[in-house]
This record gives sequence, structure tokens and C-alpha cells, in this order.
Amino acid sequence: MTLWETGESNGKISLSQILEDETYEFDGAMSELSLEELFFAACRGGWPRSMALESESAKLEIAKDYYRQIYQIDISAIDGVKRNPEWARTLMWSYAHNMATKAKKKSIYADVKATQKVTDVTLDTYVEKLEELFVIKDIDAWTPQIRSKTAIRSGKKHIFVDPSIGIAALGLNPDYFNNDLDVFGHVFENLVLRDLLVFASAHNAHVLHYTDDTGLEADAVYQMEDGRYALIEIKIGANKIPEAEKSLLKFRDVIRNHNEEAIKNPAHPRAVHREPTALIVICATAPLGYTTDAGVKIVPVGCLKD
Repeated sequence: MTLWETGESNGKISLSQILEDETYEFDGAMSELSLEELFFAACRGGWPRSMALESESAKLEIAKDYYRQIYQIDISAIDGVKRNPEWARTLMWSYAHNMATKAKKKSIYADVKATQKVTDVTLDTYVEKLEELFVIKDIDAWTPQIRSKTAIRSGKKHIFVDPSIGIAALGLNPDYFNNDLDVFGHVFENLVLRDLLVFASAHNAHVLHYTDDTGLEADAVYQMEDGRYALIEIKIGANKIPEAEKSLLKFRDVIRNHNEEAIKNPAHPRAVHREPTALIVICATAPLGYTTDAGVKIVPVGCLKD
């Protein structure tokens, strides 16, 4: 379940409408979601079962129980092949340390092999089963030129299908994040990517990411099947909005400049890239939604729906 479905988001801002309706306005949409409530929502996860429980401690146990079941039972039960629970637990712990990053699998596996005697080939099969169990997922890279091999060569971003599993693997509770917003930055990005993936599944869209060696990046690229797309930056603090806006505008300008150069020679035109339909910053602490003078959409996560 997304933050909108669990009630943390009031759903006042629609991602689909931003992409589909140029006249759509949401300026002034207010978010009542506090950072502490977001800490709890990330740790609790989007598990429907937790919605039927009264106590907060009981809600938090759902993800912890599921995490334990994954490495103790499910990793072997999925295909009847007995697997080492400790290898599975350590692998999930390493993935949690690299949540919402493009860490190479070689580095993740090295974490496991530091304490466990296991081969890369074996760990590959464990990763495969964790993906089949919808525990972990890799976000592919995006490129504006559909036939380019850049995305294929780019690293994948590793996330949990629900960040609460990764938090359980790290052994953290909501209070921890009061003193470690750096870690919560990765958790929050995973949380937003989870919701974007749910939205995408309902609209035949794709969620990708982009980073290159020139410094251009987008935490997420939400691409519709007709080619329209939004470049998205994901930030905790509202104080990071100007920086995120600058990054998105630079990305758009690079595409524009490329297109201008591409058509300068009519006899030998080069490929022209589609410009982004929307530039969006999804923020944890922004109190209200608005559009900047440059046209960037600022969306509080407490207002976001599909």
C-alpha cells in the first residue's frame, strides 16, 4: 500500500494529472504529515495487515515478522531448495546498507563474504529468489535516446519492495531516525520509489533513474508508455528544494541544447530527444505544494497520489 492508501498522504496532488493536464493546478495544497509520522510509516511499511491493528508496536512487528520469515522459511520454501538462513539474512542486511544506491553487487557480496563462506554464484541464486519473493528490486537506468546502450551499461539502483523490510534488517525503529537523517534519506527515497512503482503499475508506466559522469542526475524518471516523462528529485528537507530545482533545470537545458545542435544541419540531423513533460521535486517536509517561477513542481509527499 502507498502512503495515500495508508492515509499518511491526503492525495491532494495527482502525479498522473501533472503529466496529463498542462492546466492542472495544485498550488497551496497543504500537507499535514510530520517527519516523525513519516519515520513511523517507513518502519511500519505498507502492509494491509497492519491497518487492522490498534497499537503502534504491533503495527511495527508486521515488517519484523515478515523479515524473519523471509530468511528463515520463504527463501527455501519458494522452490523447495534448502538454503542457508544466515546467508540470506546477511545478504538482506547488506542490501539494507545499500538501500536506494547503485552499489555494485560485487560490493554487496563482499559484505556477506566477510563473515560467511559463500560464492558469488550461490549469492546470485539468493538474489534471484529474493526478487521472486518481491523482497528486493533493481531500478533500471534511463536514457532519453531509446536506442542508446547507455542505460544498459549504467548501474541499477537497489531498493526493497517495501523499505520496512530493509529497516527491519538493520534493526532500527522510528526513534533512530531522529538522530540520523542521512540514513533516512536513503529510506525516504526507497519509500517514494515504492509508491511510484505502485502508481506506475496502475498506469502502464515505468520507473527508472539516471546518473551520468557529467553530474546530471534524476532520482527517478517516471515514464509513460507514450513517451511522456517526469524527471523527479527526492529530498527530505525543504531547504534542499533550490538545489534540486537547479539540478532538474540543468538536466532539461542539456536536452534542449542537444536538440538545438542536432537540427542545425538539416542535411545530416542527429537524434532529437523528447523534453521532460514535468520537473518534480518530491519533498518530505515541504508544507505545501507549489510551482516555482521556473516551472518546477514542488510536491509534499504528504499530498502525493497517483
